[in-house]
Amino acid sequence: MKRKLLWLPLVALGFVSATHTAGADPAASRPRDANAIFADFVRASGGEGPWMKRRSLSMKMKLEIAGLSLSGTASALWTSNGRYREMGEIPNMLTTQRGGDGKRFWSQDPIDGLRWLQGGEAEQTAVTGSWKSYLRLRALATSAKVIAAVEPGTECVEFGFKTSPALTACFDLQSHLLTLETGKKVSPQGETPYTTRLSDYRDVEGVMFPYRQETTAGPATFVVTVQDIQWDVPAPAKLFALPKPQKPN
Repeated sequence: MKRKLLWLPLVALGFVSATHTAGADPAASRPRDANAIFADFVRASGGEGPWMKRRSLSMKMKLEIAGLSLSGTASALWTSNGRYREMGEIPNMLTTQRGGDGKRFWSQDPIDGLRWLQGGEAEQTAVTGSWKSYLRLRALATSAKVIAAVEPGTECVEFGFKTSPALTACFDLQSHLLTLETGKKVSPQGETPYTTRLSDYRDVEGVMFPYRQETTAGPATFVVTVQDIQWDVPAPAKLFALPKPQKPN
């Protein structure tokens, strides 16, 4: 999945309700503003061109909870008109899903049940669910500023949003791809700090996708491994609608 940087920290997070060596890279010695850093990221990811001729994107993944011998599956579906749907399941433990039509989003999980999302939680889902995903991050954010590198060999930008906590994205100085994301996941229980590491980038028809993501939130670390990516799969509107509440047995 990659020259689209499609991020799935939300799929994993749904399960929990520096300095660079001088002279090593010429770019590191020059002042760089957030727009320049982000522009390099967009180019490295394949640009917006490959997205223009597509109608939908489907991703299937393996989900593991590190150190607990627990695993399951996850999937996500995006459409060019803004619809989004994600699902995650660990057999005999829990199932979560969320989705929406690009204007309004819903979520369903064992803790908080079926509900419409509001405030910061809705905004975070809208960012993750947007077509072209992180390629639109700068446009979706209300602010962007360069901050000190979180890790050596990266340059980092903090993106601010209207109602949700700021997100820090760190890009590799050599590849310019996103390798680290930190922020706070919003839920009815409050805000949970998280760190997501992205790696194993692969080119899928002109778009660079990270095939491995490790998200640490609280005491848990979720490992998401992409198993399949498909463009232009069927995506009828009913797939993104609010599910009907299940009747008690």
